[in-house]
Amino acid sequence: MSKEAKRHKGGRRDAWSRRQGIALGKTNYILAALGLLVIVIGYVCLAQPPVNGFLTLTVAPILLVAGYCVIMPLAIIWRGKNQGERPSEQPGPTSSSSSQG
Repeated sequence: MSKEAKRHKGGRRDAWSRRQGIALGKTNYILAALGLLVIVIGYVCLAQPPVNGFLTLTVAPILLVAGYCVIMPLAIIWRGKNQGERPSEQPGPTSSSSSQG
């Protein structure tokens, strides 16, 4: 493969990534911050005395599991209604579907 062809292929990849935009939206970052906050609160609850208390044995594990296994994955995979779609990709009415026949 020539140098010119390699350069052209890389140029297409750069243009493609610029069109895609940012992978995560505002909602994703808010959910990630919420997940991080829940995890920190879980560790703070885990560090509270007494060691065999309700806060340490019940609340802290629930918060940690919720933060790590629910909120953080949700923050990664969440996609809003219009996030990731470009206006040209949205389906619209066609003339053939509105005709009677």
